[in-house]
Amino acid sequence: MTMENITQRLNETETEEIKEDWEQKVDWGKKKKEEERMKRREERVKRRKEERMKRRKEEKKKKKKGRQLQIKEGYNSSDPLTPPGRWDPWHGTHIKRSIWFYAYKGSLTEPPCTPFVQWRIMDTPMLLSIEQIIQLKRILFNHVDEKCRPTSVHSNGSVARPIQQNITHDVHRCTCHHFTSDELKAKGIHKCTKKFNYAMDVV
Repeated sequence: MTMENITQRLNETETEEIKEDWEQKVDWGKKKKEEERMKRREERVKRRKEERMKRRKEEKKKKKKGRQLQIKEGYNSSDPLTPPGRWDPWHGTHIKRSIWFYAYKGSLTEPPCTPFVQWRIMDTPMLLSIEQIIQLKRILFNHVDEKCRPTSVHSNGSVARPIQQNITHDVHRCTCHHFTSDELKAKGIHKCTKKFNYAMDVV
């Protein structure tokens, strides 16, 4: 092998090494760029997620504030309240936290309006048959007398009896101290315990 051939071989080897080194640098650069691109993408996704969560929190605050305003706007200073320090049936948070019935002493809705009735406002809807619902609709909205005049006072924008000021009457919650629900009885429970919201029952 001549000196010229040796020199040529060395030049070819050096050229291949330089080429390989360059290709490695190019691959590393591409990898680095790809990593940076993925990192920027993750940051964008994270930022958008944080912005969405922030908007949702602000919307919840606005809704909550709106509900509070509705409660305040709906309150009338002439509304009857329970004795000082007792449970307030017109307070939104008190209504929400109760799992029992509300009760108050009242009177019959028809003459002679004798005041010996214990009224119960149930915390769950009553079960009515389709026939009962149809009958109620007829009585309330469609019933007329012999001269085709509506017999229900709702057509006059009124109620059968004016709303009574309940200042002297006791409005309270019926708790498991006053009765045991059928659901608890079915479980063999006939006694009020802390497990069944005893702390909230004491007002």
